[in-house]
Amino acid sequence: MKKKIGIILAVSSLLLALGGGAASAAYNPGSNINLNLTLAPDLLTTSSTTGDLTFNLQEDVHQSLTESTGVEVDHSYIMIGLNGSNILAVDPPAAIYNNRR
Repeated sequence: MKKKIGIILAVSSLLLALGGGAASAAYNPGSNINLNLTLAPDLLTTSSTTGDLTFNLQEDVHQSLTESTGVEVDHSYIMIGLNGSNILAVDPPAAIYNNRR
């Protein structure tokens, strides 16, 4: 009897871990904080490559965690821009800043 329960629990855990593919983390772009700086635009040329890279990397991490655990985490970003280009996207822990709604 204990062996059957153990097998059922193991199979259930495996199915839950593999079956979470349809879930996605709840990204809320309306809660983003944008910090934009303009510094010597004639001397500095910037692109959004690193901003896009850091955003996509963190979204992939959220997606992987959601798929493997089934837990959805609401999140937003602090977008740091320089001369009109997003150069960094940071997903801070919710406890770091006070998100007033």
